[in-house]
Parts: sequence; C-alpha cells; structure tokens
Amino acid sequence: LGWDKFSAGTYCVYCNPKDAQNKLLLEAFAKVEQMGRPDMANYRGLCHFYNCCDAELDAYRQKIYHNANYVYQRISPAFKVPEGAESFEKAIGGRALMISAKNDESSHFIDICFREQKYYELFFDVFLRELDGSKMPILLRSSFGYKTTSVIGLGRLHKIRFSIGIEDKVHLDVLIAYINSLCEWFNLSYSISTPKIKE
Repeated sequence: LGWDKFSAGTYCVYCNPKDAQNKLLLEAFAKVEQMGRPDMANYRGLCHFYNCCDAELDAYRQKIYHNANYVYQRISPAFKVPEGAESFEKAIGGRALMISAKNDESSHFIDICFREQKYYELFFDVFLRELDGSKMPILLRSSFGYKTTSVIGLGRLHKIRFSIGIEDKVHLDVLIAYINSLCEWFNLSYSISTPKIKE
C-alpha cells in the first residue's frame, strides 16, 4: 500500500543442494541478510493484511487502476504515442516529448518520455520548480501504491513517471490540465517540428 519503510514479498525456491546454481542462491540470500529483515511487528502486520484484508486490498488496487486510466484517457492525443505505432522513435519524430501508450488496464503509471536526455533534464527541472510553487499534492518518491500521486525521474530512460494515487476526480482533473499544458508548452518550445496527430 505504498508503505515502503519495508518493501516486502515472499517467494519459495526449490533446488537440489548439489545444484551448481545453489551458490548463486546463497549469495542472493546473503545480500538479503545484509539489508536486514523486518521486525516482527512489521512482519505480522503484513501477514495480517494479506490474510484478512484481501477484498480491501483489491478495492484499493482497482481504484488506482481506475484513476490511472481516467488520467490517461484525458491527456490530449497530441501528446500520446498513437495506438499501433511501429516504435517510439518513429512516433516521436521531431517532438521533444510524448506520453507512452498505456496498453494495460491494470497499469498504475503514466510515462512522459523524451527524445533526448537534455529534454528530460530541462523538463524535470521546470516541473520541480512549478511543483514547488503550486499546491498540488504530489509526492516525489520512487514507489507506487500511495494514496497521493507520486512522481519520479527515470533519467537513464529519459522518462518521468507518474504513479497515480486514489485521489478524487477534482484533484485528478487539476493534474490532467497541468500535464496537458506543460506538455503543450514544452513541445511548442523545444520540438524540431510538431507534426499534427490525427485525433
């Protein structure tokens, strides 16, 4: 649920102790030990959630998926990679940025992708300054599942990722308007050419 003081998951590994891959598994487990295990209160809390709150957790996830789809559907088609595009490189053309296609209904994030690293850096810098002066409740952190939308820069991939939260539509509409206006300004200012997209 976005409570990533301790990021948790469980898995089982079945292997022959004499297997050559066993050394690799032992090294992986040693790294987990170095990172530290959760205390018993956290462990019991996680177990309780997954044993007793299945319907509530699913409703929470569904709200996030619904909100992510709501935001994506209302972003201007002029900024989205068209459905069926052969590749991102061909779709972006001379534009400075585009929003990647969201092909999965259970995806919780929206990515603004940039043609080059310099555009990513410039946009993110402007975005952070604008955010600092606004009253939009957006978290700056690299995780997902929060009640409030979070954003993180993925510099090596030239992306800014919005992980949508469970806010009401009033807040989401403000976010949508903000994304649309910032993308429009940026593409008009920094694109080599801005070809028209069929809507």
